[in-house]
Amino acid sequence: MPEPPAVIVALLIGELHYQAMNAITRQIVEQAATLWKQHPTAMLVCETERMRALAQQFGVASDRLVTALPQDSGQTTRKLASWLAAHRSRFSLGSIWIVTHRFHATRAARMFRACGLDVRAIDVAAPFHISDPDWKLQSEWRFRLYNTGAAAYCWLRGWL
Repeated sequence: MPEPPAVIVALLIGELHYQAMNAITRQIVEQAATLWKQHPTAMLVCETERMRALAQQFGVASDRLVTALPQDSGQTTRKLASWLAAHRSRFSLGSIWIVTHRFHATRAARMFRACGLDVRAIDVAAPFHISDPDWKLQSEWRFRLYNTGAAAYCWLRGWL
């Protein structure tokens, strides 16, 4: 049985406009909120204010919610991992669970570990939709193509 989380992190994927929210990110926030309800002493860290507001609608107590990156700055997974490593003392030193899409989970966990954080990845198997405005979220093969390039880019930058 894994150690209960002290921190749950909801990681968005594929946002064309940082403060917008696609169906996959909504499912990620919903899963993170469901996990929080099972572990209500944990802090839930969201990338954006919209994610935070949605988590609150799903029943997460406002005093257990934190917004890590209130504005778009690119490479948000890496920046959130760096932010959490820098602000770790604000939270309990227990386990960190990251919640994201199943194809993003491995690379995201590696970025967190590269920042010195031991994490458990919780994958959400949300489906892709051809109507999504973000090309990489229109199909599994497109996301796999994007993810391969993103992993190579992160490796070259030394983020993994």
